[in-house]
Amino acid sequence: MRGLQYLHSIGCPYLLLDGILSVGESRQYVQGVAFKTCSIGNYGQENHAVGSEIWIQSQFNSKSNVYYKLGAPSTEYSRFHENFVWLANLAKHFVDYCQASSSPISIHNFRKDFFIWTQKIHGDSVDFQKWYSAYESKDFRHAICRNIEFLHKESVGVDERLKGHPIWSEIFSQNSIKEQKLNESRTLVTP
Repeated sequence: MRGLQYLHSIGCPYLLLDGILSVGESRQYVQGVAFKTCSIGNYGQENHAVGSEIWIQSQFNSKSNVYYKLGAPSTEYSRFHENFVWLANLAKHFVDYCQASSSPISIHNFRKDFFIWTQKIHGDSVDFQKWYSAYESKDFRHAICRNIEFLHKESVGVDERLKGHPIWSEIFSQNSIKEQKLNESRTLVTP
């Protein structure tokens, strides 16, 4: 099993869904439904969290405007879903922060400025505090770097203008540096 954040990873062209589709009183169990589109809602400063606004589109419906709203995950999948919901909320706050900024956004803004801004906007929200307490740091640089591909996909999907911020080149250029093979088996260290 994988979280939805891996949907667009290299080597993962789609994921499969097992679950119950429901419309009104009608319920139908489905298994192995391929999907490759996941949509997150509730962007905008007026919303404190993504909440239940997570949707997927099956490959069968890819040429239509039919999406399935995700409900409660199965017990077996809940830990993957919780991690994804945390990341979806990071993406929501990341995009809102970038859109609100009149200055170019750099990775350095996530050392403390991002935290200060989100506390100012959402500090009174129970949903926000629950999300923040799962991270427990004012420095979000690690979370941003670790999830940069997902954040880029979400940012550009919401607002094409966000791809002009320098954060993308800062992190993507660091990620493109290949690890160098160590040729020396012994080293000498002197004071």
